[in-house]
Order: sequence, then C-alpha cells, then structure tokens
Amino acid sequence: DVYAAEKIALNKTKATIESGGTVQLKLKNAEASAVKWKSDNKKVATVSKKGLVTGIKAGKSTMITATYKEKDYICKVTVKKVSVPVTPGKNDGNITILFTSDVHCGIDENFGYEGLYEIRK
Repeated sequence: DVYAAEKIALNKTKATIESGGTVQLKLKNAEASAVKWKSDNKKVATVSKKGLVTGIKAGKSTMITATYKEKDYICKVTVKKVSVPVTPGKNDGNITILFTSDVHCGIDENFGYEGLYEIRK
C-alpha cells in the first residue's frame, strides 16, 4: 500500500465560509476514491464526493467527516451570513444609499420613498 507509510490528515480541521461559499477539503496521503465524505447538518453545509464543502445557510460547527479505512477525520465548519458592503452614494439598482458628513442617510426619492432617516452618535 503506497499510502501506508505517510501520515493521513485533513488539510483543514476548522473552516469558516459564507453562505454560498465553498472550501475544498482534502485527506492528505489517502487514496481519494476511497474517502467517503459526510455532513452532519446538510441544512448548514453540504459536502461533495470530492470534499468540496458548500455553505447553505448561517450556522455553527457543522461537522464534515472524511472516512478512510474505517477511521474518521473531522473538520468543523462555520457558515456566516453573506456580508454586503455598503458604499455611500452607490446605486445597487434597487436603492441608493446616501450619507452626509453628519452621518445622515436616506432613500433616493426616485424610488418612490420620501423622507430622510438620520443616524446620530
């Protein structure tokens, strides 16, 4: 057995990804076709037959298990909500975010909303 002399280990034991994001797990020094992958919570993260983990929705510590020659190797995966950057004055097609030096923000009247919302320290 070519793989017997090498130490078998996952390339990651912890990972954090965003919902919709992916991370590739590999079981080093193991015959890839003999590794079985499993997620303990498919509502949070899934894993392909080749170890590609995909975040489904925000959640903590989903266990991704790689089983090889009757031994389990575990990676704890946390899935975060997708972060959306807000750029003052930029129109994303739905709404324009406006900021002034006094930290006012409002909604552009072109979208049928009136009024100005303020955020103060």
